Amino acid sequence: MLKLHLNYLTGILTLVSVALIGIVPASISAAEIVMFESKSCHVCRKWNKEIGPSYNKSEIGKKLPLRQVELSKDRTAGIDLQRGVWVTPTFVIVENNKEMARIQGYAGRKQFFETMRDMADLFEDDKPKKGAM
Repeated sequence: MLKLHLNYLTGILTLVSVALIGIVPASISAAEIVMFESKSCHVCRKWNKEIGPSYNKSEIGKKLPLRQVELSKDRTAGIDLQRGVWVTPTFVIVENNKEMARIQGYAGRKQFFETMRDMADLFEDDKPKKGAM
């Protein structure tokens, strides 16, 4: 459980660092979220069971459509990553093939959607919200 909380905090810190250095997409609608996963990852299976079937139908899923990538077959998914992906699941927000932010791990449905909403809230009308930078 501690590891999941640390992964959640790592994702938040990544998001904050991205916002602080000003690397945010011009428009959230042009972005996507790429989930790096592994067939051997029980946390990935849990995410796929709890969220996978309904994600793209959700409000967040409509703003950030999901693309799933098997990490063992593709380490970058054609994305200019800020750093390598070593933890599954890792969710990378991508625009123009560049990483904008990431969440490592999955600590449950509620925390996942809260974090995703926080990320989406950084964007409004083609520019970052006040206080996001």
